[in-house]
Amino acid sequence: MNFVVFFVIFALYVGGCVFVALRMSKCIPSKVGRIAFRSVVALMSVMFFIHRAISDIVPEWLVRLLYIASTMWLVIVMYLVIVLLVFALARGIARWRKGEIEPLNMRSFWNSWLIIGIILFCGIMNAYSPKLTHYTLHSDNVESGDTLRIALVSDLHMGYAVRGGDIERLVAMINAQNADFCLIAGDLFDGDVRPVVNGNLGAALKQLKTHRGTFAVLGNHEYLGNADIAEEYIKGLGINVLRDSAVAVSTTSFDMKPYVWFIGRDDYSQQRNNYKSIDELNCDTCQLKIVIDHQPARFSDSQRIGADLHVSGHTHAGQVWPMRIFTKMIYELDYGYLRKGSTDFIVTSGFGTWGPRFRTGNAPEVVVIDITK
Repeated sequence: MNFVVFFVIFALYVGGCVFVALRMSKCIPSKVGRIAFRSVVALMSVMFFIHRAISDIVPEWLVRLLYIASTMWLVIVMYLVIVLLVFALARGIARWRKGEIEPLNMRSFWNSWLIIGIILFCGIMNAYSPKLTHYTLHSDNVESGDTLRIALVSDLHMGYAVRGGDIERLVAMINAQNADFCLIAGDLFDGDVRPVVNGNLGAALKQLKTHRGTFAVLGNHEYLGNADIAEEYIKGLGINVLRDSAVAVSTTSFDMKPYVWFIGRDDYSQQRNNYKSIDELNCDTCQLKIVIDHQPARFSDSQRIGADLHVSGHTHAGQVWPMRIFTKMIYELDYGYLRKGSTDFIVTSGFGTWGPRFRTGNAPEVVVIDITK
């Protein structure tokens, strides 16, 4: 199934690159110009694969440059296809109404790039403008008059695009919330551990301030790199990593009794590797159960054990419009809030981005959850 999905995505990408090269080159009057443009498109189209092939043998600054350029190209191709199809539709309607229209020319070429430039500018600005999202939940397992505040963040994707300054801004946002706990729902790394470890990009996370601690799980991108190195690095920042494990945390800053039970599940992609079932991680004597699971894919498990809250990330709420159409099709809840039975589910759009710092259709966020009686 994974191979089929990959093949479909790869075929669509190749088809999009060919369409862009052929369609836009028709706007260029000179043969030399057309050949040059098609050559540039061909080079950019294979840049991502070049980056993956040589990342171990070239300097880190070059890997970063290739990574950002090649992943941004994926976005550019998608939006160029959309823009060119809209233009083609408009030209078809004009031809139907008038019978004859002006042939494609350089004005059409530059108008296409102008629209792409505006989209890129807005998407980049949006990716650097995180918001606070607030939920107030109610639970009988909280003492009357108490409020448990949780700061939730996911998908930091530290690496070649998300840098140390971004993490400093994240920490400032979380520290301003005066939270009892901070939960990090996976994908702290973008995959490759080298830029994070070598540049100590997560150093600011040592400054996270909560009353009772910070807890994290691993996501699929930790496993795309080296999950063991990622885990050790995260622990070195003073963050408790729950890797198919659970922990009881006393809550002396308020009157809950006897404790909160955090269940951190290993990423859904690792189910085949002797993962623990949620029943093995459950505790029937705790007062409040909170499940942290990177991918929003095992809601029924959390319901079955009577979890009060289940938090996830992973989807980025699509990150790039119109990709949320597909995340909505794949996941029962791809973003936002859902209540099923006695369990509240929250999926965050995440703080960072896969690929370039680019978002359209949604914003990065830090989630604040208040749980009261």
